[in-house]
Amino acid sequence: MFGPGRRRLSVTASSSGRPTAVSARTGARLWTTWTRLEQSSGVTHDPRARVVYLFTTGGRVAALDATKGTPLWETLPRARRAENPGRESAQVLLHGGALVVSTSEGDPFSLDPAHPDGEPVPG
Repeated sequence: MFGPGRRRLSVTASSSGRPTAVSARTGARLWTTWTRLEQSSGVTHDPRARVVYLFTTGGRVAALDATKGTPLWETLPRARRAENPGRESAQVLLHGGALVVSTSEGDPFSLDPAHPDGEPVPG
């Protein structure tokens, strides 16, 4: 759970790529949006930027405005292969303003959230 100010929220993503945010206090749905992500593996939040990052085992990342759910950007897959699409081992961590992504196959790369279409830096 996370969120700006007193608006604490929980974000989950369905297998169809539709993330939904609900109020942690009331359980009321705050927003639902659509992404092109296939089976999101998890959610990471940047409270300073008020952005929610969703990611897949294949190395796709999507950024959403945490307040309204507005899609900000999405990347193409970055993994060499995604042989274990159901495996929940992909991760996105925030480090020094960058996103550090690990795919289900263990392929790490970094991503600048301000320039997501730039070349990834392999790990």
